[in-house]
Amino acid sequence: MNRERGSVLFISMLLTLVLTGLLVLQVEKTSTEIALVGNARFAKVGYFLADSGLTATLAKAASDPQSFLTFAQANQVDGNPKITLTDLGLDIYGNDYVDIFGPEGWALGIVNFETVLTDSIDTNRVPGFSANGICFKRYVWTTTGQYGIGEQSGGSGVVNNAFRVTIKKSRTIGFLGPVNCPL
Repeated sequence: MNRERGSVLFISMLLTLVLTGLLVLQVEKTSTEIALVGNARFAKVGYFLADSGLTATLAKAASDPQSFLTFAQANQVDGNPKITLTDLGLDIYGNDYVDIFGPEGWALGIVNFETVLTDSIDTNRVPGFSANGICFKRYVWTTTGQYGIGEQSGGSGVVNNAFRVTIKKSRTIGFLGPVNCPL
């Protein structure tokens, strides 16, 4: 009889150990899934930041093409016009705890986009416009959105010392004009 009581104790301890192990594995799996969902959300916000940066830059260009071209050429990267979030003067931070970037918005250190216009081609091939000193400039518009929690340092779009960051790109081909140019 004493042996039977000992075996019940052993079996119950073994069962408790197995259940504890399964619980630890489930907690680890849940933690990993939470991290994956957070990373996917960060990536999505980074993409939307790049896409909205491209849209904001195109809207600024459409409002006054000639002054936009002068404005963009004042700040260049490798000879190509460049526009950043700060250049457009956009304020995308909210004033309350839960703003457009969610509960961690107060801790964000990196929210930026940079649009670079490359592969410039002058053309007058837009219906409705004559070639009398007016043309359109065709550019490839590439916007890089950076979104993250941490400190931003470094130049030329380089992010160092970030605790969590995503960098996404959005690209289109757009025509800027009509602008004055000799053809």
